[in-house]
Amino acid sequence: MTLGGNMGGMDQNMYLVFVVPNRASRTLLAKINRPSYEIGHVDIGDPYYVDRAYTIASMPDSLASYLWIRTANDDKISHESEFLAFTLTAKSEVTVAYDAQISVLPNWLRDWEKKEAKIIDSRGEQFDLYTKVYDAGEVVLGGNCGSADDNM
Repeated sequence: MTLGGNMGGMDQNMYLVFVVPNRASRTLLAKINRPSYEIGHVDIGDPYYVDRAYTIASMPDSLASYLWIRTANDDKISHESEFLAFTLTAKSEVTVAYDAQISVLPNWLRDWEKKEAKIIDSRGEQFDLYTKVYDAGEVVLGGNCGSADDNM
């Protein structure tokens, strides 16, 4: 990118340049430990599990076109403390959409910041949003700790 001169006089300031990283770049995520999970860009109408046809009916505009990891609904009863691992190539805010029906959060999610917004699926199920900032490197998330009646 080449920028021209400011065109101001001696009494004006030079312009400032800010560059926002492309958060939707697939190069941000690497080395996911679950080969059946899929990395993609999220949007309304997308199926959100690799093993079900449930779709996203509503989500905050702030998440539109972001990268996401499509998990499997059949993994919902996992209680492992180290279930999903992936590598971030740059410092990033990670958001987890967690089934609002589950009243007790797993230990690994308890220190995350809960957002007011929700994701709602095609069946009307709601997911609470939790965020946490991670430096570049490995991120390890625990299991869902749900039951057979919950979502992953």
